[in-house]
Amino acid sequence: MLIRAHVRSIIERYITDIEANNFDYVIRKLDYPGRYEFYTVMKSVGIDPLLYLESVPAHLFSGSDITEIRLPPNIKRLEENVFTNCNKLTKVYLPDNLTQICYGAFDNCSELQEIRLSPYTDLIATVAFRRCKNLTKIILPESITHIGADAFAECSKLNIYCESQGNPSRDTIVSEWNPSDCLIHYNYHGGQVI
Repeated sequence: MLIRAHVRSIIERYITDIEANNFDYVIRKLDYPGRYEFYTVMKSVGIDPLLYLESVPAHLFSGSDITEIRLPPNIKRLEENVFTNCNKLTKVYLPDNLTQICYGAFDNCSELQEIRLSPYTDLIATVAFRRCKNLTKIILPESITHIGADAFAECSKLNIYCESQGNPSRDTIVSEWNPSDCLIHYNYHGGQVI
């Protein structure tokens, strides 16, 4: 009971309820004690754009019970393992300015079904989406220049739609970043393969 009261006091002190945006909580501050404790009770989260973050810190939501998150437009990079083991995460709203998805960012987000990348995303690092067992669709924009090894390992339901005409990664072969042999559709534009 004491732990629950402590978590509630952290939430009330650092998180503001914001129903207008359909999120239970909006993160207003990131440098506080016990940040990992309260993410286990949060479900729907947004990050306040006024924080002026350019990246979401490594491991910030790792292992939490959040079900959805909206990232502000100023975010350009998701650091290592930021959502690793978020087994209840179903919806992620990525900003249009996102350029890099770092190591293991969504590793083992087993309930994640679809994700829309920014048209400026150029890096999907090693094991970024590994073990996303229910991920069914991802569109890789033409801006992609690197996809790390095992980026889509153990994603057996995944269909990969590439805007490029061939391998979007300049330094890894398809079998390295797609070891599960997910179906790849090349030359995909505006909802159809050309």
